[in-house]
Amino acid sequence: MLWLSLFERCFSPEEARGWWLSRGSIWVKLKSNRARVVILLQHASKTPAKCAICGSIEARAGTFPMVVGVGRVCLNDGMKKVKCEVCGNEVKLLTSSHLQGKTLCLSDYLKEVEKYRQHLVVGFDEDTEPLDLILRKASKGGPEGYTLLAIRRGRNSTHVWEAEYEKTEVFQMRCS
Repeated sequence: MLWLSLFERCFSPEEARGWWLSRGSIWVKLKSNRARVVILLQHASKTPAKCAICGSIEARAGTFPMVVGVGRVCLNDGMKKVKCEVCGNEVKLLTSSHLQGKTLCLSDYLKEVEKYRQHLVVGFDEDTEPLDLILRKASKGGPEGYTLLAIRRGRNSTHVWEAEYEKTEVFQMRCS
């Protein structure tokens, strides 16, 4: 299991004698006169994994982090720099993602994933724009490739309006 050291705090020697205390997924290891609080990550592997790049096997299960689109990688390979194929920035492999064969930094990955979302909700504030402008913007200025489904008041709001859009292909399939 992958343990992440969150913080350390000193305790008196009487309090700290090799005890494990837990609350949910947070574990506290009391050892000599110090306590280490750690969090058990939910996506940790149960068996020792193999690095997707160099093939090395982890010594303890859960120590290799997961990289989206690559798999589990050792820290040596994870710290190597890779180039984002969209913006050209150099980022560490651990903070990159692979989507449709492209290496992307986090911001470009989020933009690419957004393209495949089927529903979008865009918010408008009536305090900053008049209602007729909001209605015009929502009906004519929607995202490309999306069809306007509804314009409604925001949940529990008296001044926010929401415009809900759906991918045009999905909308046409549903309506045909």
